[in-house]
Amino acid sequence: MKEKLCKYCDTVKPLDMFPKKGEKKSNKCLDCTREYSRQHYLNNKDKYLKRNREYAKRSVYQSATKLCKCGKEMARNSVVCRDCYYDGVRAKSKEQYERWKLGDCSVLSKSMLDYGQLPVKSSFRLFFFEDKGDSCERCGWTHDFGDGSQPPLEVSHIDHDFKNMSYDNLELLCPNCHAVESRGNTVESGNGRWSHNGYSTR
Repeated sequence: MKEKLCKYCDTVKPLDMFPKKGEKKSNKCLDCTREYSRQHYLNNKDKYLKRNREYAKRSVYQSATKLCKCGKEMARNSVVCRDCYYDGVRAKSKEQYERWKLGDCSVLSKSMLDYGQLPVKSSFRLFFFEDKGDSCERCGWTHDFGDGSQPPLEVSHIDHDFKNMSYDNLELLCPNCHAVESRGNTVESGNGRWSHNGYSTR
């Protein structure tokens, strides 16, 4: 019977000890597939160590030399760095915000339209505060906490219909003015969020 040299355990074995025809060809005998040969590793230890060192140098070299178009380092699988990514996201949000100011409410998310509010962490709310300023549009009240945070202002609907999320229908009010405005008009007219959902504020 013909024999063949196994390149993993460095032993000559019969051909029937190797993968048969139709299976994936390999120079590893079936004994090596069941249990890795420790002797093969010892015989080729220097080769494996050298290969691992080359892989390590290659990964460090690639990660250190991959730079973004702005000159900052970025992850190996990334297209742009973190700063450029967030700048692009902010620019896209700003473009949608400008469309909303012109009357296009289709750029708002479904939750904004359903609940009639601008979420606290949304970019639309940040841009809205930048445009309207940091004081109440009715009484001019504002408050400085000393840490650079925004005053506790609230977004109110001018026509008291929370479904109308157009830019011209929103204003910034302090909690007092917003409470008086909501209690005096929204509940009475039946357009408020609570009466719409079947609840009563009385």
